[in-house]
Amino acid sequence: MTITDTNSNPGTRPISSLTRALSQISLEEQGRPTKKAALAIARETLKNEQSQQIVFHCNAIDRDVPSIQVNTRKALSTYLVNNQIQNPGLLSERQRGLCAWTLLEHVARGDQGFQKVNSALVSSYIQPAQKARFEALAKSMNLDPGKFIA
Repeated sequence: MTITDTNSNPGTRPISSLTRALSQISLEEQGRPTKKAALAIARETLKNEQSQQIVFHCNAIDRDVPSIQVNTRKALSTYLVNNQIQNPGLLSERQRGLCAWTLLEHVARGDQGFQKVNSALVSSYIQPAQKARFEALAKSMNLDPGKFIA
């Protein structure tokens, strides 16, 4: 399943509040069947919200004028880095590629939080068949591909 929502309004509930709600469920409560089901639903909801946010940013990049896309790409990478969001698994190939590219750009520009970008984060968006392409892209940005692409 791929999310292709063209809605220009991202989810209204902040992801941080969903994450906080998940972390507040005690281990004892997680073992109960109804709590377990609720926890699974909450995790799936969080994954869907993250995917919708990423799709929102990717659609904004696609709609932008090519020479002005830097700020929109920066918004996507900042969102991914600040929330440490690995591929939620609901993105199209184009959306995954945009995420990987913007993360590499984020590091190359030295944007705030670029130290948090690691190979697990970037590689989660790269398909094995595209690994060589992104390694070449990292080299063109004067980045060590071994550090950012597993």
